[in-house]
Amino acid sequence: MKQAGPLGKGGWSFEGNTLTTVIPVPSFSVASKVTIEVRRADGLTARRNELDGFAGAMTRLRDAYEAMRDTSPVADAPDVLIDAMQAGDRLSYHPESAQEEIAHFHKVLPEAQAAVAAIGANFTPRLEEYAKQLLARNWFPAKVDMEAQKQHRLDAVTRAERLATEAGK
Repeated sequence: MKQAGPLGKGGWSFEGNTLTTVIPVPSFSVASKVTIEVRRADGLTARRNELDGFAGAMTRLRDAYEAMRDTSPVADAPDVLIDAMQAGDRLSYHPESAQEEIAHFHKVLPEAQAAVAAIGANFTPRLEEYAKQLLARNWFPAKVDMEAQKQHRLDAVTRAERLATEAGK
């Protein structure tokens, strides 16, 4: 069967973030019998444990990335977090490279978790320095609540750390 064929013409697509194969079929009467046959390469079922929790990890990593964006401009999402988060997208584009992509994901996930934790470990002094610079240069509107802005960023980095850690469970 070819990948990504037209609706009902024997094609399929793959959604890497949720590990979902999509097989479009034409409309049929509910009284019609429709059979769709899916074959897997030998040995894939034995490696199923490598995929356990993958869809949840993708969701948590994407949320960790979004939380890191809320720490800007004090910090930013580390490249290795982006690399891990995009594993599902790469699977969508190239499902034929799934084994290599999953292996790469398992390699970079601990690196991403460590990178986010490292940012969190020294975030408070960086945030304080940033706030001090803003105040010294009068770079923010008078109506901005600096303490609320600092708390928002602290909450964001804490959320990113938690989500990155949970992505590996």
